[in-house]
Amino acid sequence: MTSKNAFARMRMLALAVTLTALGGAAEAQVPTGDFVAVEGGRIWYQSCGSGSKAIILIHDGILHSATWDDVWPILCRDFQVVRYDRRGFGRSPAATAPYSPVDDLTAVMHAAGLEHAVLVGSSSGGGLAIDFTLQHPAAVDRLVLAGPAVSGLAYSQYFNERGAALSQKLGQGDIDGALRDSWAFAPGHDAARKEAVGLLTTNPQDMNHSDSARPAPQGMPLLPSIKVPTLILVGEYDIADNQGQAGAL
Repeated sequence: MTSKNAFARMRMLALAVTLTALGGAAEAQVPTGDFVAVEGGRIWYQSCGSGSKAIILIHDGILHSATWDDVWPILCRDFQVVRYDRRGFGRSPAATAPYSPVDDLTAVMHAAGLEHAVLVGSSSGGGLAIDFTLQHPAAVDRLVLAGPAVSGLAYSQYFNERGAALSQKLGQGDIDGALRDSWAFAPGHDAARKEAVGLLTTNPQDMNHSDSARPAPQGMPLLPSIKVPTLILVGEYDIADNQGQAGAL
């Protein structure tokens, strides 16, 4: 499934997850937030809804869980939904020692009282969803992967150069310029870009935290072992690396 740009994928996910999870109708609940203790730190998470199907939303490597704001109230009407801030993003403190992102997701799932769920991951969050599925296959009902970055596939020199330029501008405090020149937005999507600029301006930790995640086994060689139904979304204006990874998946 394709969309015009990376952030437009988020607006498509409400429909995509509905098609994938096939849940029933339920009244939306006022969302609550809490912290769960994890190895050497804590993770902030939020849950809503009470549907018969559960969904966990995993954000990308630029923005925290607020990236799901548009689809959150829609999904909460029909499903039990959980989203969380990965280490160093949003309300979750940065890691101070090596840690396992898969173990963090496991802790969030247990804290929310879930034994299994549909995993929805964007970009690096999609890669994390894949890694989790490889380690805990019985805990995953289905996968929805938006422009996923799977481990075990090398990035192009162009991708690395663009990423370095993005990091440099973010480091200089030029958030608007960084996102204007990034591949996250197609031409004409200024409103979405400005919304992202606002989120990063008010949450500078999203950009400047260090990370010491322990590497998991490379996902690409292990993909044939994943048996759950999987939906892959990629944007027409996504960078070629993301399109290529989606094709490989």
